[in-house]
Amino acid sequence: MRVLSKIDKKLPNLVIFGGTGFVGSNLIRKLVDKHQLNEKFNIIIPSTKSSFDHVKYTKNVHYCGKISIFEPLSFNEVINLKNNKFIIHSIGTFNNDLAYKNLVKNVSIFQSIPIFIKNFVTKSLNNQHQKNDINFIKYNYTTLQKLLEALKDKNKNKPKLMYLSANKSCITDMDYIKSKRMAENLLKMEEISKKLEKSIIYRPGVMFTDHYKNKFDFFIKNMIFNKDSVTIRDVMSLLISNNLVVNRDEYFTNVDKLTDKIISDIIQESEAKNEKYEVEIVDKTKFLK
Repeated sequence: MRVLSKIDKKLPNLVIFGGTGFVGSNLIRKLVDKHQLNEKFNIIIPSTKSSFDHVKYTKNVHYCGKISIFEPLSFNEVINLKNNKFIIHSIGTFNNDLAYKNLVKNVSIFQSIPIFIKNFVTKSLNNQHQKNDINFIKYNYTTLQKLLEALKDKNKNKPKLMYLSANKSCITDMDYIKSKRMAENLLKMEEISKKLEKSIIYRPGVMFTDHYKNKFDFFIKNMIFNKDSVTIRDVMSLLISNNLVVNRDEYFTNVDKLTDKIISDIIQESEAKNEKYEVEIVDKTKFLK
């Protein structure tokens, strides 16, 4: 990876897997725009694309090339850099049907809802309502397994790993939660202590943003004049951020609260030194403060 030759060797590295996803991209933008942590870390994202162009061309932010998370050799170099201080795993899928991400994020609600209904009816008629957890395991568990497989146990300065897991609730698929707990158990294995200084596991609820908080007029204008840009994620954020759902704090987590907590831990843990490997679990109550 030629990009890695340009990083500041005097700075510690913060490597983010899944940096182009919903949580990862919001985290990177806040690291740069709000906290200017790119002045204290090389922020390295194993990808070629960025959700925010101004971030991509910011000092000490490096999108270091296309990888396959299922092929450790493709990211062996970046994960074993000498100055790696933190490795963040923000890869996963909330729905076993991988097409949902595009429908939720990029397709207008007027197009996506009929597709969701059609898929649900089709699966029901074909007796496919029983979940197949293959994609949950592949993206929530195997991705972490491959990452740990690539991480060498000969590194003198062992990095700290942050894993985005999930909180159990009545609106999450149990196969999804099962795959997350399987991944968590990987980090509790004794041999991992040879590769990592510490692991922090985050268990947020379903993610939402405050983009439409107290902005009903803005949402309605978009629905009328720019309806093709309104997605299911926008509708979810409108309802959740304005407390139009039950048990909001139990089932959902504001992405800003989550990223604030992660950044707070990065700042705090960057100065801490663990003599003995430990696994810390951060549950949903920690994101409400």
